[in-house]
Amino acid sequence: MKNLRRTYCKYLFAAFGSAVVTSIYSIVDLACVGQYEGPVGAAAMSVITPMWSVIISIGMLFGIGGSVVLAIARGEGKESRANACFTCTLVVSLILTAVVTIVFVLRIEDILRIFGAEGETLVYAVRYARWIAVAVPFFMMGQVLLAFVRNDGAPVLAGMSIICGGVLNIIGDIYLVFVRDMGIEGAGLATAAGQAVAFLILCTHFLSRRNGLKLIFGRKNGCGLRQIPGLLKEALAAGLSPFLVDISFGVAVALFNNQIARYAGSDELAIFGAVANCAILLQCLFYAVGHAVQPIASLNYGAKQYENVRAVLKMAIVTAGVMGVLFFGIMTIFADGILRLFMDTTDRIMEIGPAYCREYSFAFLLMGINIAGSYFLQAILKTKEALFISLLRGFVFSGLLMFALPAAFGFSAIWWAMPLSELLTLAVTLPFLKKSMGRGPAVSAEQQEITRAARDIRKHIAHIGMA
Repeated sequence: MKNLRRTYCKYLFAAFGSAVVTSIYSIVDLACVGQYEGPVGAAAMSVITPMWSVIISIGMLFGIGGSVVLAIARGEGKESRANACFTCTLVVSLILTAVVTIVFVLRIEDILRIFGAEGETLVYAVRYARWIAVAVPFFMMGQVLLAFVRNDGAPVLAGMSIICGGVLNIIGDIYLVFVRDMGIEGAGLATAAGQAVAFLILCTHFLSRRNGLKLIFGRKNGCGLRQIPGLLKEALAAGLSPFLVDISFGVAVALFNNQIARYAGSDELAIFGAVANCAILLQCLFYAVGHAVQPIASLNYGAKQYENVRAVLKMAIVTAGVMGVLFFGIMTIFADGILRLFMDTTDRIMEIGPAYCREYSFAFLLMGINIAGSYFLQAILKTKEALFISLLRGFVFSGLLMFALPAAFGFSAIWWAMPLSELLTLAVTLPFLKKSMGRGPAVSAEQQEITRAARDIRKHIAHIGMA
């Protein structure tokens, strides 16, 4: 058990490093742009947020999906199948990346309008987004390689790639936005350059002696033309839930932006830009818990070490629950300071903004448990359950509440849409997790341990709910 905790902590801290710096891409950009351009710049960054979700989530679909199948195949001792999955996933994701890049480069204004940009906000958003559009290959393929490198036993390299890219992004933001006086356009260029560096660092894994990822082709190697559809189907099924978790956030932001345009104005959009970027940071940290759990759960599940699978689930739930309480407290206490960090505030923004931030922050209490639970279920190939959770959380509950609450109670009620969505999702997630912990060939003593673990989780969730 000590070795399992040590392994979990190793993956968790490496994933935390990656998550923090990944979110810094948008957070530092918003802070610099908001201070330089004012509320209109912060509003423009809000409508760009869904663009990130589209790009990153597609990369996660192939990267996490393919790496889950790879890890389980290795746990079963099927190395050839593992490499066949890597090859198939890499080739298909390269093709899709080319298509997405062309679409974003040619139709960037139309895409931003869909995300809620209009008038002056659209002008500013285009200046930033055109740099991101040409860097789509680095973002998408970076996510694919990140997942495979992490599952190939190199979580530190995966974390270092994102850290180095993030540091360059921060330095580039300060230099290009303020020193070179490029404003929002400089932030876009710095972000693109940072991701390019992160991608190149990930590629060095293939030059390492520790590299176990190999490109193989041909029917004898398990990667013939007739075998590719089956491998791709498994990878996509395994990656669908993380894909929906991430892209649903972009959909929610786009809906929020459009509802703000309908009921309110640019000040509310600027406030939501700050809130959304805080949510990006926290969601990335909760992803880190899922990323730490996934390789361990998948490998042990493939090796039929069910006791270890249950133990790592308990670790993930406790980690996510504690983080949720901490993040809620920070947002509640420091709402004023957070708004001032992200923009050159006006009197009206400081009058209405802090209350909106505090209302939205209730979502953070439960968000991590839902995300970690979805990742865990996907890692042990409970794809239907994970998909169901992701659909409810990302589209059904949040979408319905986002339209129903302001229509029934006025615009201010929209800030409660995400907290209520997370609460409803948790009511579905917990039974699925409890059921999954009871599966597997366990003797009587093991069943007793499972029961105790489930009881501990229920007590922890109840404690969070009371907090």
